[in-house]
Amino acid sequence: MAIFGWTKASQRVVSNDSWPFWLYSLLVVCVVAVYITLDLSGDTLHNGDIDDQLRGLFLRLLLSSSGWYDLSLPMVRGPEIYISPWSRLIDAPYATIAFALHYFFGQERSIDIAFKVWPPILGAIFSILIVSVLKRLYPSKADLPVKTLLGLLIVMPYAFWEFSPGRIDHHNLQIVLLLLVVYGISRFDMVGGATVGVGVSVSTAVGLETLPISALTLIALSCTWVFDVRGSRTMLGSTGIACLVMSPILMLVLIPPAHYWTMSADAFSMPHIQALSGFGLVSVLVSIGLGERYNRMVRGILLLFLGAAVLTCILLQYPLMASGPFSMITGPSRLYWFDRIQQEMTSLQFFRTEDHIAIALLATMSLTLLLAAPCARRSISEGRPQLPIIYLLACGLLLLVFLSNRFLRISVGVVPLLVPLAIRELAALWRSLSEKDAKVSAVIGCFGTLPLALILLIPKSPDAPERYDAFDHLLWNSCEHHDLTAISLLGRSKMMTPPALGLHIILNGPGNVSVSSIPFHRSAPAISRFLRTFMTSDGSERSALLADFDYLALCRIPRGLPGEGQMPLLQSLLAGEEVEGLEPMVPARPTDLMLFRVNHS
Repeated sequence: MAIFGWTKASQRVVSNDSWPFWLYSLLVVCVVAVYITLDLSGDTLHNGDIDDQLRGLFLRLLLSSSGWYDLSLPMVRGPEIYISPWSRLIDAPYATIAFALHYFFGQERSIDIAFKVWPPILGAIFSILIVSVLKRLYPSKADLPVKTLLGLLIVMPYAFWEFSPGRIDHHNLQIVLLLLVVYGISRFDMVGGATVGVGVSVSTAVGLETLPISALTLIALSCTWVFDVRGSRTMLGSTGIACLVMSPILMLVLIPPAHYWTMSADAFSMPHIQALSGFGLVSVLVSIGLGERYNRMVRGILLLFLGAAVLTCILLQYPLMASGPFSMITGPSRLYWFDRIQQEMTSLQFFRTEDHIAIALLATMSLTLLLAAPCARRSISEGRPQLPIIYLLACGLLLLVFLSNRFLRISVGVVPLLVPLAIRELAALWRSLSEKDAKVSAVIGCFGTLPLALILLIPKSPDAPERYDAFDHLLWNSCEHHDLTAISLLGRSKMMTPPALGLHIILNGPGNVSVSSIPFHRSAPAISRFLRTFMTSDGSERSALLADFDYLALCRIPRGLPGEGQMPLLQSLLAGEEVEGLEPMVPARPTDLMLFRVNHS
């Protein structure tokens, strides 16, 4: 049976029975619009989080005073000024739209319009990319009827919700770039290689979450050249040239000249530029310079040697790259803050919280990859590398979900594209069974699908009371509904705060104070400093930790929580005891905000 209509015998069938591209595109856009409408019907966006809030502040600073290369947040000092790792590439379309509308609506209204307009535009681009990939993989209407298209779209809500108005974080663009890479692979020609190179380069510049998948893509393309797959030389060469061209362009656009040679393990910087450029040089050398000479073993050894040489040079220049992007999260900030963030936990967290939808999506994606495996294997033996590479990327994405559930929204943007293959393989398996075997299989299938049915049909049990301890309450209580008038009376000053309260103050406060920490990973050293201030019983050490700040602020939390005994300062403040060096700011009325002046004398 011909797959994807790529054999000569099936060319006539495909041309006579191909599905309409723009009609399917319109259908996908409508489904995405329905999902976004459902998302907007609630009080909050399904995928919305604090990243959107901080990105909004970041955009306003860019449009008001800060320069393109200025990534600092002067209102966050822990005590050093917070430098954001986020890419200005995300800010560019919002800033452009807001600038264009500024004359008609004013700055604040134009910014709000930009936040609402651009994500759905990205959603439309994402929809067209989905259909473009499907057209390459399943050109025949028999391979992709409308009901199958709707079936694969049903399991993609977490990806579609990234394009809701107001969802201005960088994940939506990352999903679009990932689909752009998949589309380039599905072409597997010169244009496809250039598309992959551009997608991988820009994705790395936007954020490093998808870096493992980008690396897996480049490794897979290199392997196709090693095994002399038809078209691999052109594909690898054009990918390498695109990486070579994009690396210096992105460096000039995103990095100020003074920082060209500096390292940032959690953001696009010189080590990543060197890695992309190194891959480009090696790819051009082996694909264009060597061409089709030498056997597979020599090619493999040569690529391994050159790749290892590039990585060794990078690590010798920047040894801290080996510590990973979260090397600044150590000690108390890792133990009491980062390790407790749900989206950083493994997929087991879905079972702990009884997230039936996420569990069902995991089961569906796992079953899809299991059923699509034979087709991917046949494509390898038939010399068609497109499907095996896309299948490999889908497996990598699913593995990332199991390691960190934050990747669920990204993985459901790619893995469901293999659903038609899974359906075809399942139908072929069913037809191959005899009537007796079919009865047995039906019974087995019923028992096999019973757990999934139970997940979907059994109502979620009432939420058990969460067992939060004193550390959770201290770090995540933001006094959200508290009037910040008392802070406006302090004048310009520096305040030590827990991360959630710090974010609330800089987003909603009067702007006259700087805070020490916010709930983002580069603020981890300041979070550790805040926790050590409360955990130490040494007065001189506490004074040293508070030496750079004028005030200490926290939210009142319940007494007697587990972990309170580990924080002597918290016990004293909650009990109303006098603490040397801290003078309480008595409010006009009782509030949850506890504010203390630091007496450095």
